[in-house]
Amino acid sequence: MDYSRQLPIENEHREYKRNKTKLTKDLWETISSFENTDGGIIVLGVTEKNENEKSFEITGIQNPQSVLDEFWSTIDSAISFKTISNADVKLISVESLTIIEINVDEAPDNRKPVYSHGQIYIRQGAIDRKASREQKSTLVRQSADDLDTKVLKNYGKDDLNLTDIESYKKILGDRK
Repeated sequence: MDYSRQLPIENEHREYKRNKTKLTKDLWETISSFENTDGGIIVLGVTEKNENEKSFEITGIQNPQSVLDEFWSTIDSAISFKTISNADVKLISVESLTIIEINVDEAPDNRKPVYSHGQIYIRQGAIDRKASREQKSTLVRQSADDLDTKVLKNYGKDDLNLTDIESYKKILGDRK
């Protein structure tokens, strides 16, 4: 992304955090929410100028290496599973300021839900929310390794045995 131009607004895949001198707890919530949904990019060193207009400005990170050291020393205790590697974290200079860009991938289904400090978060629009009971149940259910959810490539309805399907339908229909 070109950070020298006007910054786009936050959305379901983009989040800005001020975090000028140290990390805040809401960073871990955002990582959890991105990993539990579709992934996204977090940019540290950006401040919301006007909440009503949703405009942002780069304010930078005062000591980027210190913030990165805090990030890497905290992530394993703050997040139950991480998709983030060294290649996903970048220091970017914009004019005389430095920002940190963190790319967060969606976690594999069998590693969800991803917790942050014992809580499960999901991303809804530009907001990180605690997952509802139903959303938690869905994430846990989808994480089961024994689910028959894989789509088989190069198979179609002609590959199915219709006699077996009818027999199975009868078994299901006979159940109470």
